[in-house]
Parts: sequence; structure tokens; C-alpha cells
Amino acid sequence: MMRDLVKMKEDEWLETDGLGGFASGTVAGIRTRRYHALLLTATNPPSGRVVLVNGFDASVETAGGCFSLSSQLYNPDVVHPDGAARIEQFKADPWPQWIYRLEDGTKIKFEIFVCNGVSLTVLGWRLLTPKKKTILCFRPFFSGRDYHSLHCENGAFQFEPQLQGKRLIWHPYSGLPGIIALANGEYHHEPDLYRNFLYQQERARGLDFIEDLAAPGLFRCDLARAEAVCILAAEGFDNGLLAADESAETGGGSAWVRASPPAEIFFASGTLRGRLPGQARRRQNDCRGLSLVHRLGPRYVHCASWLVPCRPAIR
Repeated sequence: MMRDLVKMKEDEWLETDGLGGFASGTVAGIRTRRYHALLLTATNPPSGRVVLVNGFDASVETAGGCFSLSSQLYNPDVVHPDGAARIEQFKADPWPQWIYRLEDGTKIKFEIFVCNGVSLTVLGWRLLTPKKKTILCFRPFFSGRDYHSLHCENGAFQFEPQLQGKRLIWHPYSGLPGIIALANGEYHHEPDLYRNFLYQQERARGLDFIEDLAAPGLFRCDLARAEAVCILAAEGFDNGLLAADESAETGGGSAWVRASPPAEIFFASGTLRGRLPGQARRRQNDCRGLSLVHRLGPRYVHCASWLVPCRPAIR
């Protein structure tokens, strides 16, 4: 296990979209700066940056119990939950990847992929150990603010999503891009507000350092049946790649992948060229052992008909 939480909070990663937007964070998964986010969009590239999706909480349920896969820092200096303690390995090449080891021996790989030329981030979780029922719960945190500012609790935030085909779209505030989510799990609408996130690096700089974030609901997916993928994008800045009618449903159930050309075709044909982060371009011809994020995240951006997600279930 990576036990040094202090160092894990100091070590940071950054993935850019080539338009002035980016995703960034720490190895621990604890945000320490106001600029740490999953979906930060340049509305007037490369300026006009706004934070749409700040972060998330994630946990898994197995026969051995419920285990967190994330940690947050709350005022006054309280780390909760304890997901960072389960990080066994992290590597940034070709994009950020974590391996979590649970107390019951289960291992899960988590990846973040930022596409080039669009404001779009792919999150993926994959079960590395023998497939037993492992339910992932993923709760994103939203704001909708200038990236230099902080978000505070208010009555204007719009929690209700719109269902458009396979997509869920939130419009937290007027005048800002909507937040598009396309996932292969069920969405459960459970609006809540998470208060008093503490950003250590902002406090060290003598700036405001407390933030409140909105949590509209959570996604659930059984990792034993399929890798979990959630695609987040800024409406109007996704080049139409997450159009509501891009793919047909498989019908009833959570299966979301149908027969498709092997990954080698997409790599060899250059389908991914220009969409991959710079470091990943060096590995375009190595397709062995690719996770769903590697195979389908980039592929979806170019050929959405190959990806067939299940219909979100708003509850």
C-alpha cells in the first residue's frame, strides 16, 4: 500500500484537453487546490475557464463489506472516507491510473482519460481479481464556477437532470455549459450538498480555502458484469460526440458492449491519433491488455455507434 498520505497529497497529476481545459488532482484523490477538477472547460478557448465537475466519492460493496475508493479533506482537517489508504499503486503514464486493494483481497483499477480537442473526460473502473459481485457506487460533485473562485451553498443550484436519449444533462446555473454524463450504470437521483471541503494549498497561500459542492445523485454498476465507465462532457464543447441518438439500446439489462472491430484496427488506422494525451501516442500500437477506458473511451469519441450504454434509470 502507498501509506504516505502527506506525499500522496503533494504529488499531483494534470491532463489537458488542448483547448485550455483540463483535469487535475493529487495521487491521494484529495483535492488540495481550487483548480483540481475532473471537468474544467475553457468556454472561450483558451480562456473563460469554468469548473463543472469538481470530484467524486466512490465505494464498492462486496461480500466482505463496503469499502471506500476515495477520500476528501473537510474542515477542520478531517480526512473522510478512508479510500486513499487502499491505494496500492499509482502511475501517470499514459494517463492517471490507480490500483486499489481492499481488505477482502479484491483489486480494482481506476483510470482517468482526457480527450484531446474536446471538453470530455472518461472515468473507468475495472475489477482485477476473479469476478464476484462487486457493486460500484460513484457520486460526482458539481459546482459551475469560475476556476479562480469557490462555490458556496445557495438556493439557485439546479439538481434535476434532463434525460436525453442515453445521456443525463444537468444545467446547474444559467449561462454555463450543461454537464453531460453517459454511463453504463443506473443513475439514482439523491440530491445532496457536501459542505466544507478544505483545500490545503489555498490555505497555505493565504486565500479562501473552503468550498461547498452539489451532489445530484449516484451511479451504480456491478463490476463483475462489466467494467464501469462514466463519460463526462461540457455541453456545446463536445463537438456533438455525445449526441442523444448516437447509439441504439441493446434492450433490457446492463450489457453495453456489442461486437466491434478489434482495438488494433482503431490504433493502426489512426482513429485515436490526435485524441490521445501526448504520452499515450507513443503506445498507439500496443493494444494488449487494454482496459475498457483504453479501448472504448477513445473509440467512443470517434465512433459512438460501437458503444451501446444502457439507459439511465432515474430514481
